[in-house]
Amino acid sequence: MPRVCKSFASPYTTSQMYSLVNDINSYKYFLPKCTNSNVIYETSEIMEAELVITALGVNYKFITRNKLIKNKSIAINLVEGPFKYLQGRWLFNAINNHYSQTKLELEFQLKNAFVQMTLHPILDIMVNSIFNSFKSRANNIFMGKHNE
Repeated sequence: MPRVCKSFASPYTTSQMYSLVNDINSYKYFLPKCTNSNVIYETSEIMEAELVITALGVNYKFITRNKLIKNKSIAINLVEGPFKYLQGRWLFNAINNHYSQTKLELEFQLKNAFVQMTLHPILDIMVNSIFNSFKSRANNIFMGKHNE
């Protein structure tokens, strides 16, 4: 089962990075191949969200239920979608008053074994693309603004 663990440091606070990652309604505007993103249900501790990823003309919809600990973590659990298994978490750690580390840990298995084997070699490229999109989005939104 593929596992992903990626992190990056940024000149933004944990509050800023948490808000950016937790803004699922905006994913469709900046994440590669994400054609739709919506929050289905939300409280201060739980969010259920739907993403649609389009690849090779096919839409793949999946829903996750995320446990939220404000400015600390977002735990991700699959509700439905093209995955047999999907679980992970975003972690937000302060480096100092103005810098933070954002980390994503994911473990997943697709329902289709052939697709799983096909995607495995390019998994790093896909995750790096997603991470670069979050970094760019953070720079676009927060650069030049006073850190909270």
